[in-house]
Amino acid sequence: MKKVGVIINPHAHGVKKMNINPLEYFSDIAEGFADVRVTNSIAEIDPVIKEFKKLGLPYAAVCGGDGTNHHVLSRFINIYKKDPIPPILHLRAGTMNTQSRTINLKGKPGQLLKRLIAILKQNGNPKIFVRDTIRVDDKYCFIFGTGMTANFLSEYYRGEGTGPTKALKTIWLAVRGAAFGADVGTLFDRLNCKVVIDGNVVPHHDFIAVIAATVDDIGIGFKPLHRAYEEEGTFHVLSVGCEPSDIVKNLWNIRTGTPVKHPYVFDTIGKKVSITSDKKMLYTMDGDLYEAKGTLVAEVGPQVRLVYV
Repeated sequence: MKKVGVIINPHAHGVKKMNINPLEYFSDIAEGFADVRVTNSIAEIDPVIKEFKKLGLPYAAVCGGDGTNHHVLSRFINIYKKDPIPPILHLRAGTMNTQSRTINLKGKPGQLLKRLIAILKQNGNPKIFVRDTIRVDDKYCFIFGTGMTANFLSEYYRGEGTGPTKALKTIWLAVRGAAFGADVGTLFDRLNCKVVIDGNVVPHHDFIAVIAATVDDIGIGFKPLHRAYEEEGTFHVLSVGCEPSDIVKNLWNIRTGTPVKHPYVFDTIGKKVSITSDKKMLYTMDGDLYEAKGTLVAEVGPQVRLVYV
């Protein structure tokens, strides 16, 4: 019998909104075709994954948002080391669910697990998408960024509530700041730094953002990294040295995946990007925020498989 190992974040927005006992709910759906675990903290993820590996479970499912998926993915890769990790189904229990959008995965958590279980009952195999990852230290993601990319998220997380509506409000704040000079706090703080991509120095030092991704959609349908799938084993990198007003003028291009033409927007694909600055840098990995000093290095990680049902 093929079984799926299910990891549930009970604190995820989508789980809390369901008002259920997540262990009972998902176990009932699984009908014996899943090993369902609830993890209340990041520290509880490792023992669960180690047990899944010992059991040899061929599939995994993660019930949480982009941040939960980021942490579970990182722990899977670190625990499995050189062995390929099982294909992962994202159960879309977050506020944005950006990663699942990149493969057009739709449905509620229970519906998605039901679809996978139905396939396993027939001894079938679900459709799989292969994606490269990005590694920073021992963490892995699909979307990495510093500068405005991380500042935007810092502003987005400020106060109460998250979700598409608040994201659009944060974008409107940025538009007001760029177009009318409204106070936007640290949103447009610039990076005085050296950017090196695959050994080539970007000929500029004053950036508003450096962003890299192995997927084309970075949230609420915006697709600036349209070259993410151009070549396996690489990611698309944008080193953005233009003014905030130039970003606003190009919002439609950014939304639709059309290249932004500007002498200080450096567009390439690569395997490794290093960013060196005298100041502390805030950076994001799939929506989670971290800080770095000195040189921040992001490079291509192992390929992973995402389940589509």
